[in-house]
This record gives sequence, C-alpha cells and structure tokens, in this order.
Amino acid sequence: MFVTKQVCFPGARSRLRGVFCRVDKKVPDSKQYSPDAPRRRYVWCGGMALAFALALAGCTSAHIVPQTGSGGAGDPDGSDMGTGGDMGAGGDRGAGGDRGTGGRIGSGGVRGTGGVADGGIGTGGGGAVTGSGGSGGSSGSDGSATGEGGHTDGQADGQVGDGPTGVLPTQAGQLVISEMMIDTDAVTDDFAEWFEIHNPSPTVTYDLNGCTLGSMGGVTKMVAEPLIVPPGAYITLGRNQDPSPSMLGFMATYSYGATLKFSNTGGMASLSCGLDGTTLIDQVTYMASDVVKGKSHSLDPRYLDATANDNPANWCPCTTVYRTYLSVNDYGTPNAANHVCPGLADPDGGGTD
Repeated sequence: MFVTKQVCFPGARSRLRGVFCRVDKKVPDSKQYSPDAPRRRYVWCGGMALAFALALAGCTSAHIVPQTGSGGAGDPDGSDMGTGGDMGAGGDRGAGGDRGTGGRIGSGGVRGTGGVADGGIGTGGGGAVTGSGGSGGSSGSDGSATGEGGHTDGQADGQVGDGPTGVLPTQAGQLVISEMMIDTDAVTDDFAEWFEIHNPSPTVTYDLNGCTLGSMGGVTKMVAEPLIVPPGAYITLGRNQDPSPSMLGFMATYSYGATLKFSNTGGMASLSCGLDGTTLIDQVTYMASDVVKGKSHSLDPRYLDATANDNPANWCPCTTVYRTYLSVNDYGTPNAANHVCPGLADPDGGGTD
C-alpha cells in the first residue's frame, strides 16, 4: 500500500512560528519589560534546520513506499516498526525417477549323470549346463537404470564314475594263479614271499574285495578292500609292499602280511570268492621237488588257465632276475607275463621250446 502526504507552507517565512514550541516561563522582575504582565519567551525546539529548508522549498511532496508490510500501530512511545511483507512460497520439488526392475536369476545347471561301469573304467558323468543369464532391469523414468543382470552360475557337478570298478569272481577258472616265490635267496623268506594272479579275460575287470586267500594248513586271509584285476593283467600279492632290495624287492599290488606262509617242503596257494566267499576260483599245489632256491615257480604262458596249471609239468623255475641284494639274485617276473619253459611241449602240437 502506498501513502502520499502533501505539506504546503504558504508564506513560509511568516509562519515559522508553526514549528516552534511555545513555553510559558515566568521572567524575573529585573528582566521584565512590563512589570504588570509576564513576558513570554519563545524557545526553539529541535528541528530548526529542517523547518527552514522546507520553508525555502515552498511546497514539497513526500512519497513514502513501504518496502515490506504496512507500518505498525504506534504505541505511547512511538517505537513500533511496521510488520514485514509476506514471503513468497518456494517452488515444488521435482519427483525422482522410478527405480528399474531387477533382472531375473539365471537357472542352475543340470546335474550330470554318474559314470557307468562297462567291465572297465566307468565313463564320467556329463557336466552341468550353465544357467542362462537373466534380463537386465528397465530404466526408470528420469531415474537411474539399476536393475541387476541375471546370474549365470549354474555349476557343473556331474559325478565322475568311480573307475576302474570290477565284478566279484563267482566261477572257477575266472582267475589263474600263475607264479609263486616260495624260497628266496637274497633275503629271508619272511620278508620276500609272494604269488601272482592273472586275469585271462580280454574284457572283464574283477574285484577281489571279499575274496579269501589261502595257504597250507587252512590259513586264510580275507581281502577287505578293493583289489582290481583288469583284463589281461597280472597282480602280485606279497608279505609286504616294501620295494627295497632288502625286503620284497618290488612294489606288490596287495600285502597279506605274515598271515600266509609257503613251506619249502610242499604246500599250496588258493583263491576263493563268490557271494559267500567259499567258491574256489583257483588253487595250485606244489611239492618239495618244485621248489628251487632263489627262483620263482613259474607257469608256462602257453598253459595259462585254471586247468592246465594243475599239472606240475607246466611249471618251471624262472630265469629272469628281478632283485639283486648283496650280490645275490632272486629270479621271477612279478606283475608281468612269464617266460616260456624250456623243453616243454607246445599245447598245440608244435613241438618243444
């Protein structure tokens, strides 16, 4: 609100008294001009310079424009100020963008199938398929695109076949005892006796876990762990598995410990399996005349079956060195095929070697 006030002073010089304050004051008798009446004295009040300037100007217009609110109502001492003007309202804040939606999680891999035994090493299971990635999140309106991409962490956890695996022998002749070290020369018998088993099958793998090993006098030792015999293979079972020259002299496939003992005066070695562990798979007997010190009792490879090995004539002392200790040799072919016995007739009628 604007207020305009006009003040005019016509005949300003003759009206200067209008800006005076008149004060009645009694004047002492010694200074009175008239003894009968008090002399009045006019005393200047403040603002003389401003009044004189206005009088010279003649007529002045004052325009007063409040810059805030209307003036406050005066209180007795005239000290109230005008109230301030209203403050403008602030603008509305813009709405933020919507957050993008998250991506889908990729599906996990398919579990591979386990290995299948096929008379030999089981085939490994197939690996899992990798999960496909999820789609990324959509961008929000005027906002940030924060959707997560899908995971691709399908794990390949196919089981690898537990190969090689084998089947339990259940019939006589499926495995053949092919060699025996009865009387060693380089070291004592208690450290170095052993015998060998051959698998004549070209396709079937056998496992002797649960089978029983035997020697003279009804002494037996049950195999209580997997003992694999692959097709066409030779394995050796010994008193220990110490390959040092002063002990067994090579690494045996299995140790039966001190349980079994081969007598130098004659004896036997046997293998029994089957579901009840009593089916005789093979057995070899020998006499004192078959024992040669330091040389294994070796089956001619041309007679490598569970019937032909029952004939002592198809055996002979081995002539291949497998261990030397303190300049003394022991002969045999543990874990390997035997040599042909000299002078033995060929089973096919081809003469002798």
